[in-house]
Amino acid sequence: MPISVPGIAEQVISMRRPDCLLDLPDRSEPSGNTGPDLPAFAAHGGAVQGESGQVRAVANAGAADRSQVRQAASQGFTLLEILVVLVIIGIVLSLAVVRMDPPADRQLQQEAERLALLFEAARDEAIARSEPVAWSHTERKHQFWIRKDADWQPLTGVDVLVPRELPAGVSFGAIKVNLQPQGEDGKLVFQPSGVNELFQVLLLGEGGLFELASDVLGRVQVSRQDAVTQG
Repeated sequence: MPISVPGIAEQVISMRRPDCLLDLPDRSEPSGNTGPDLPAFAAHGGAVQGESGQVRAVANAGAADRSQVRQAASQGFTLLEILVVLVIIGIVLSLAVVRMDPPADRQLQQEAERLALLFEAARDEAIARSEPVAWSHTERKHQFWIRKDADWQPLTGVDVLVPRELPAGVSFGAIKVNLQPQGEDGKLVFQPSGVNELFQVLLLGEGGLFELASDVLGRVQVSRQDAVTQG
């Protein structure tokens, strides 16, 4: 059968026609969007300029605050602030002086307690040495003795029982042994047996009056006394 070539060719050509392809826009036709949208661009530019203006305003405010801080710092301290600092320094110094210089009554009590410990140490020393140990005093000085060859000699070799002087403002008052007054030439004697005569020693000072009294066991008690006790 004869084939009609022109018929086949027309089918092929019809399959390759442009209307079978994608419907692309014709670039020859002018489009409506030929450039940037001017109103939108203007609005965007105004927003950018507004934000930059706010940034500059914040920066200017920060610079003004820093300027005020520098100006306040350059003015220094006020007179009231200086006076407050001076008052605080004065209070601190006064507290330091009070701690360094205890009250007179406290100083007198401490000296009485120290002397009571020295008396008990002398009692123990006499027992340890098996030799009598004595104590003597003047108005503001006192020391310990030991009997050697029937004679009293200054006690040496014991660190705590060395000659001492009372602090300024403190002095010895009346001293009694077995309720009898004893002068400065007398001595308190601590026997090796540990059995000693009872005694009372008064310490006087600006802080009052303290009494040191021994008991039958050789212990020494410290107590505050009224001023009339001295008489």
